[in-house]
Amino acid sequence: GKVSENVAFQDRVRKSVATWSADGKALEIKSTLTFDMGGESREIKSSEIWKLSDDKNILTIESTSDGRDGEIKATLVYDIVK
Repeated sequence: GKVSENVAFQDRVRKSVATWSADGKALEIKSTLTFDMGGESREIKSSEIWKLSDDKNILTIESTSDGRDGEIKATLVYDIVK
């Protein structure tokens, strides 16, 4: 729930806030990256939702971010090797 600041690419600071879902089964991370480009301040917002399957064998990350031509969405799925 607190803002975390992390250095991203080219020494730019990304501010993020992580919160658990009401049922405690998903972690949502909302981030903002602000930078200057061509004398203008620009902001990129993103969101990630991390979920672990009930059997704890699969991690799914759903990400959404601002893009130059609109919203960009991706889903990453990882098999957890034990």
